[in-house]
Amino acid sequence: MIYIYATILSVALMFFSECIRKNERLRCYRICSAYFAALSFLPLALVSGFRYYVGTDYGAYESMFRYGVSDGIEPGFELFVNLLKGIFDNPQSFFFFSSIWICGLLFVAAYKHSAHPFYTVLLFVITKVYFVSMNAVRQMMAASIILLGMKYIRERKLLAYTAVVLVAASIHRSAAFLIVLYFLYSFKTSFKKYVMLGAFSVVFGRYIVAGLVWAIKKYTSYGRYFSSNYNTGDASFGFMLIFACMFALMVYIYEKNREDNIVRYVLNIVALCLIISMFSGSFPENFTRIIWSLMIVVIVYLPYCTGKIPSSIIRIAGNFSVVAAFSVYTIQMIRNGNQEVLPYVFCWQ
Repeated sequence: MIYIYATILSVALMFFSECIRKNERLRCYRICSAYFAALSFLPLALVSGFRYYVGTDYGAYESMFRYGVSDGIEPGFELFVNLLKGIFDNPQSFFFFSSIWICGLLFVAAYKHSAHPFYTVLLFVITKVYFVSMNAVRQMMAASIILLGMKYIRERKLLAYTAVVLVAASIHRSAAFLIVLYFLYSFKTSFKKYVMLGAFSVVFGRYIVAGLVWAIKKYTSYGRYFSSNYNTGDASFGFMLIFACMFALMVYIYEKNREDNIVRYVLNIVALCLIISMFSGSFPENFTRIIWSLMIVVIVYLPYCTGKIPSSIIRIAGNFSVVAAFSVYTIQMIRNGNQEVLPYVFCWQ
């Protein structure tokens, strides 16, 4: 229940912030709006920051803090841990400040770039990104840094965005993959291209995936994940269905707004997520977490995209479908033990 209470409070405070920002007749409306936006990030950040042995990887990160990071860990993350160890003795400080980092950057991006920040906050939880951030801490710290580079993508400043990606990759190497976001923004889409890409994926995808699996096992340290207890070898049909429906919704929105760069951008990201989900059974869950790194960008811009639906009835139905589908999927996954965030325990209990 703690997650539900924190989500309701965060969404309500951000909604209040949004209402104030639209009321320009109110004196100091910008300051008041920013104040309530800052307050809105606290419930979710503090729930994550004060958790105790909640999450699949809690023990691993606690061990890193106590005994030092292992060989091969990215230098930026090692610096982050060493700075905390130099100030604090308690490993709880790591979970507190990493949560402030992830939630803080997400809420700042929502406030600055989302058409409806409160909707982005809701999506942060129901799309499972929030719960993934309690486990894939390094990866989500890196992905949240990418949010700082979104303006460089829109302004077509490749060198500046590359610098952001390099900083993010110093926290987790997977962030290097997110350089693709720069090129997805300018990729010209069409239904024909997606049909061809889908057909190519169906025919040749399994061979490409088999090659990737072989290369990962042979040449990287990530091969150990294939023997993990979390590698079920099964692709989630529900997972694919959600992204297939999101893709259909984005195609509809794109057909109504073909000249809109943001709409095209989100459509391309969702299409990539759909393709990755199709082959999710070939990789351990650790690898398919890259989808959630992509989704952290989608949840910022999706409220803008659904707002471009001309029909109010279809717009309401589209938003309801997205919220309902992700809510049902995430609740089911969490109740089944995914991410191991239940039961929740405070660090002082």
